[in-house]
Amino acid sequence: MKKTDVLINIVVWANTCKSANTNDLNDTVDYRLFHHTVSDWSQTRTYTLVETLAENIASLCLQHPLVYKAQITVEKPHILSQSASAGVTIVREK
Repeated sequence: MKKTDVLINIVVWANTCKSANTNDLNDTVDYRLFHHTVSDWSQTRTYTLVETLAENIASLCLQHPLVYKAQITVEKPHILSQSASAGVTIVREK
């Protein structure tokens, strides 16, 4: 199966009250965790459907104790003629 480039956008809703007051990275969502895990997945796993990838990323995000909602968009750029991209956006909550 031919590999296809994808664009991923992650939006999370999280309780940031404590980190806003402490200004401490340990009290908030560290986006590097999501970035590194998703990057690792893209190197070691094969996904036929962008829907499956989006669901897996949402599950990862919702495992974080501060995150209560996640919106994931996965798009395949230039996959269709006359189109910038095609993809899916999902929203999941705890």
